[in-house]
Amino acid sequence: MGKPGLYIHIPFCVKKCAYCDFLSFAGKEDYMGRYASAVIEEARLWNSTYKDMEFATVYIGGGTPSFLHRGLISRVLNGCREHLNVVENAETSIEANPGTLTAAKLDEYLGCGINRLSIGAQSSSDRLLALLGRAHTRKDFFAAYRMAREAGFRNINIDLIFGLPTQTAAEWESTLEEILSCSPEHVSCYGLKLEEGTPLQKACLAGEYLLPDEEEERGMADLARKVLDRQGYRRYEISNYAQKGFECRHNLNYWDCGEYLALGLGAHSCGRDGESRLVRWENRKDLQGYIESVEAGQKPVEKTAVSEKPDEIFEYIMLRLRLTEGVVYEQYRSRFGQDFLEKFGEKAGTLVRQGHAKANKRRFYLTPKGMDVQNPVLLFLLSQTP
Repeated sequence: MGKPGLYIHIPFCVKKCAYCDFLSFAGKEDYMGRYASAVIEEARLWNSTYKDMEFATVYIGGGTPSFLHRGLISRVLNGCREHLNVVENAETSIEANPGTLTAAKLDEYLGCGINRLSIGAQSSSDRLLALLGRAHTRKDFFAAYRMAREAGFRNINIDLIFGLPTQTAAEWESTLEEILSCSPEHVSCYGLKLEEGTPLQKACLAGEYLLPDEEEERGMADLARKVLDRQGYRRYEISNYAQKGFECRHNLNYWDCGEYLALGLGAHSCGRDGESRLVRWENRKDLQGYIESVEAGQKPVEKTAVSEKPDEIFEYIMLRLRLTEGVVYEQYRSRFGQDFLEKFGEKAGTLVRQGHAKANKRRFYLTPKGMDVQNPVLLFLLSQTP
């Protein structure tokens, strides 16, 4: 296993999007400075636990990190580096929304060591952006992208969503072509998931919007795969495509069931206890309570769960099969001391015969057909805990 990653959660947004159920909110700008100080203090509280560990990647997510007032991102990042050992030239990503980026902020990000920018475009259709409740337009995105290139960013990801209410295949193809005309190094394509209680879910349930059916959505996923492959982007995970060498190393650590420390409101971490068991913990989710806990010198952990070996095996296989590489037999044996095919060979063989998976002497992995129905495939493969 590689070195751990560091995640920093920034919960502030210009406005709440209609489809979003992430831990984020608008109208709390007055807390930004105090929150930044709290995150740095939380990093200090973890110093003794992680003093002998190096962090290979940093990911600043949200919310909308680029909405923070100028100077706060560099303050948070440099403050965390004072207390935690981040390797030199670590892959350091920040999420950004187009309408919140400025030339001054981009210079700040590069100046404090951020070398990967992830822009939430979602669509190039102003009609669909308005339906999603996004705080930017198509014009805003292209202006922000040009500004990022001019500032000096050479590793840019663009987030897109398909399967949107009223979205047509032609609109999705147009978005793909327009975005790829920019030549980003990485593209993430997510199928819309209607989250419980969001304004968009309520509107769809009320019949205000019609969603593409399952076949139409699968057609959009296939279209993305073909268009991106044609342009030289390799699919390395269900939703992620990259030019060679630009895969997101921070996220690869997640999908490898690696360790990571997450700072900030509601952040989820994963590490090992004294018995080498996988432990996950979650920070408290109320902003005032989080800040006050940290200011009082207390780690803001609210929930902790320990994964025994069968649970860890389940999680590992589930996450690895999101990757096009799949489960590598030697890595699996090294990690769990057992043979993957001895445990799962019969069901794996069934999935291969169905066309949902492939297997060779080195690895077991899902085909595009299998990835389209990943949840049922996983339930079949893992229905008996090893």
